[in-house]
Amino acid sequence: AVVSTQSTGVREKAKEEVKYCFNHFAEMSKCQQDHGIIAGLWKCTEENKAFKMCMQWAFYDSELRDACKEEYVQRKREAVQKNKEQELENQIRMKVIDDWMKNQK
Repeated sequence: AVVSTQSTGVREKAKEEVKYCFNHFAEMSKCQQDHGIIAGLWKCTEENKAFKMCMQWAFYDSELRDACKEEYVQRKREAVQKNKEQELENQIRMKVIDDWMKNQK
């Protein structure tokens, strides 16, 4: 329960960071639509710069980054453990089936 509460908190914080940057993204997108993709490369530099700065700010938030890393590692551990348990169950099933087949002869 602790992990799910923690990961929910991490997800919520990440969503808030993305929402904050969405306005910059929307401004950059609108500018590029107004000027076209090619012309937008130099006419929308301020909007593009603001969006990149926002995303960098969110990425360099060490607390958020560390929490995301911790959640990722925890999920990987859980997946590895689940795979090991599934593999063991499969080995047991195969042994039971093999023993049953031997007894049928």
